[in-house]
Amino acid sequence: MDVVLDSPSVRFETFGGLKVFLDGSEIAPGPPRQQLALGLLLAARGRSVSVPNIIDALWSDAPPASAVNQLHRYVGELRRSFEPDLKPREIGTILLPSANGYRIDLGRVACDLEDFYGLAESAALARKRKANNESLALYESALDVSLLPFLANLAAESVLRPEFASVERERLAIAIAAADVALSETFTADFLSRLETIAASAPLNEPLQARVIRLLTLSGRRSDAVAHFAAIRSTLADLLGVDPGHELQDAHLDALRAESPEPGRVASRPLAAARSLPPRRAGFIHRQETTRAFEDLETVLALGTSSSAVISGMAGIGKTTLAINWAHDISQRFPDGQLYINLQGYGPPDEVRPTNVARNCLLESMGEDLAALDSDANVRQARYQHILETRRLLIVLDNARDSDQVRPLLAAASGSFTIVTSRNQLSSILVREGAASYTLGRWSQEESRLLLTSRLGAKRAAVEDQALSAMAEACGGLPLALAILTARAAMQPSVALQHVAAQVTSPHTTLDYLATDEPEDNLRQVFAWSYGQLSPDAAMAFTRLAAYPGTSLSPRIAATTAGVELSELGPVLRELLTTNMLVALDDGAYVIHDLLQLFALELLSDSEREAAETRLIVHYSWSARNAWLTAGLSMQLDPIPEAPAPVTPDDFPTMAEWSVWYQNERGAIFALLERAWERSDWLGYASIVVGLRPLSLTVDTYEFVVRYSLRALEAAETSGELAYVAECCRDLGVRSAARGEQEEAKRYLHRALRLFTILQNSWGIESCSRTLSEVAGNDGDPASQLRLA
Repeated sequence: MDVVLDSPSVRFETFGGLKVFLDGSEIAPGPPRQQLALGLLLAARGRSVSVPNIIDALWSDAPPASAVNQLHRYVGELRRSFEPDLKPREIGTILLPSANGYRIDLGRVACDLEDFYGLAESAALARKRKANNESLALYESALDVSLLPFLANLAAESVLRPEFASVERERLAIAIAAADVALSETFTADFLSRLETIAASAPLNEPLQARVIRLLTLSGRRSDAVAHFAAIRSTLADLLGVDPGHELQDAHLDALRAESPEPGRVASRPLAAARSLPPRRAGFIHRQETTRAFEDLETVLALGTSSSAVISGMAGIGKTTLAINWAHDISQRFPDGQLYINLQGYGPPDEVRPTNVARNCLLESMGEDLAALDSDANVRQARYQHILETRRLLIVLDNARDSDQVRPLLAAASGSFTIVTSRNQLSSILVREGAASYTLGRWSQEESRLLLTSRLGAKRAAVEDQALSAMAEACGGLPLALAILTARAAMQPSVALQHVAAQVTSPHTTLDYLATDEPEDNLRQVFAWSYGQLSPDAAMAFTRLAAYPGTSLSPRIAATTAGVELSELGPVLRELLTTNMLVALDDGAYVIHDLLQLFALELLSDSEREAAETRLIVHYSWSARNAWLTAGLSMQLDPIPEAPAPVTPDDFPTMAEWSVWYQNERGAIFALLERAWERSDWLGYASIVVGLRPLSLTVDTYEFVVRYSLRALEAAETSGELAYVAECCRDLGVRSAARGEQEEAKRYLHRALRLFTILQNSWGIESCSRTLSEVAGNDGDPASQLRLA
């Protein structure tokens, strides 16, 4: 007999997020605390929830004095939203007072949570009766209701409450029970698809993931089973720092040993359910850069302007994470399946996956029986393209080495779409296939801190905010570095973040600390795989460029640092840019990522580094000479002329350009001076300081300039180069005289005069005599003033 409800038709949906429907139309469930209160009542399944328990959930830290009144207001708002005709303070028939709290009368509403438990209980009873086919069908319906986590749209801390966590545990337990029935019966591909979706929301649940692997193997998708294990192993390592347990490992081994599915185990189905996407990666943060890129991708898909997208960027920048998240976001556009394969283009050389092997794996994932398919590569390629052309498939080609590896696997002007990730920009694919291109840049400091905080917990992060900032800065906005660092810190909860920051901010230990036992999560090894793909010329230039102590290299400075002629620099830079070992800036300069620079410096021998630094010293010295000429001045001293390889100094048509150049290079110049001092390059030190005096005076403080001038004098004296000693003394004397420091001025100028006389340098003699005459006049010594004039 049908029950007729006096109240309007109300339905609640809880899986995937809280939704409320009134007469078939969705209505707003109210502000977050009101939603949380409703979630607690629904999770109680008709039982009473006390007012203290609700208040504790809504204000876990310190409930305000008005908490009870606020709760009463939320209850009133909910009642009127369910039953709009209620008068003020009227209770209604759905949200009822009960004991010291409230409850929902489930007899007057519909709720997917109740549907879920009803189906699961019926499935369990059927299984008990040995009616496994009936049980599997009921379980499949239960899975269909609970594809997404319970109340997924509530705040993360709210979802962790025991009442909600209990429902989520039961959702996964029922999925495991359903999988156990499927392992002994004939199951459909749709059932497996639903189970995969639920498993994607719980990547750390090893029993469930093991069953997914076994069902994939039984369905003939062995390569997908192996790929799924690899993805789960990576997730366990990233988030927990542990290896898969025995249950997962056993399922993996069975997948590796399997040859073909048992006849009749998998019910026939269309290609539509082919899926092998890994679960969404943890720690994904919606950044402004990626949000804009995704909006562009959706435009590409809507207009059909391309059938491929390339996500490129340096090693560890988050290409795979972004591709997998994008693939999940657009999966509904491709009902015939979503496939994933790691091409291993950047990894151990012997593990790179050839194109034909990758194509065969994808064909198997599409349901093709390779044993029955002609082994001729052209036949299989034609079959692969035919499937792409006649179906709507999404394929993620991860970690591609170059354009040649992926070109045969692309969806060419069809209803299918391919997302390719690579450290290589794959420019040939962009040009010839018209692929959409997205290059990922480093994360901002704020985004890096957000990831660290989400992984380490807000409380721990707040206590050591300064250390958190240092950790974020040391990782240089590289997601892989951030993930490794947070994993290490999370495994040592008693270790202060200040200690972690000290380890990762020291250049001598940074790369050692950003490593795990797995090669894929060892930053030094990941960089080495990229470096190993470079040509000899590009590899040599890459390591030499790391010797530059500034932040961005102009083309001329890059040529000098690399030790090549400017005319020969182009091909090398293009290769480094194409492989994302170098990044081009809008102003025409180039940048090496901080962590890549540390890696390159490890590869650079001491002699090579010294040679590069010597070239830079010559570069800056001769650039200063060119600037003096622009100003119509003469340095009187030629810079040190010798360099171990080509040097391409800068020239300056105007003094304004010289000033901009000095501002840009100032940090690198003074860092280079420190290096020159450390390795006793005395003449190089003195040459730069003497050459840059005019600009330094306009930008730097007097005290700063004098400090470096005194060191330049000491360096010149140590080198034994009298001309530089004389000029440093003359310069210090002139500066002292200008400051009214008469005795200091006379001491430096008399010494300079003696040296210029020995060197027979008439310009120096004249300059020192003129300044000494001015000093004598200031001292009231007209005789000396007249003699020296």
